[in-house]
Amino acid sequence: MLTIDSIILTTAVGTFIIYLLAHLLVFRFIAVKGVLPWLMRVFFLGTFFNVILNIYLSLSKTKIMMESGILGVGFCVFLSFIIYGIMSFFYVLNIYGPYESSLSVRLIREIYQTLPQGSTIYEILKRYNADMILRTRLERLIGSGEIIVEGPIYRIGKYPCIFLTLHYIGRILNRIVLKTRAEHIKKKYK
Repeated sequence: MLTIDSIILTTAVGTFIIYLLAHLLVFRFIAVKGVLPWLMRVFFLGTFFNVILNIYLSLSKTKIMMESGILGVGFCVFLSFIIYGIMSFFYVLNIYGPYESSLSVRLIREIYQTLPQGSTIYEILKRYNADMILRTRLERLIGSGEIIVEGPIYRIGKYPCIFLTLHYIGRILNRIVLKTRAEHIKKKYK
């Protein structure tokens, strides 16, 4: 017999596994500029399965439905979604993000592709250089709509731009931390 806790955890972990599988499948076939939009699409696909699994498990176990009611099922869906969202966020932040954007990891991938003979510096630079890094990042940002191209000019495309929002939050936090630290230092040396 499933309890409410086990329904929440089962659906959160189950939909995260669906998210990972969809991520692995979809990202093999998309272009570089489609990465950011597809991250969100795959996340929403997982959210859809999260809601469906929660409702199915809650309704199939009528005792749980009777005990908790519609509000209880809604709360299960909400908590499961939060857990799924956190797991997806940490996956992108700690596994996928560094894998895609780390220069060191990319260099290791480039050298690994030439096993067993390896690569010279010139061969690596032909396949991976500053021009390619910049083009790849610009393609991703253009694909997500964060940047738009008007002839030879690049401009911010979306307002509010998520990256600028994160920049401003970081600046505010930095001011708070530095101000607090400066006040602490003043008190310490008075």
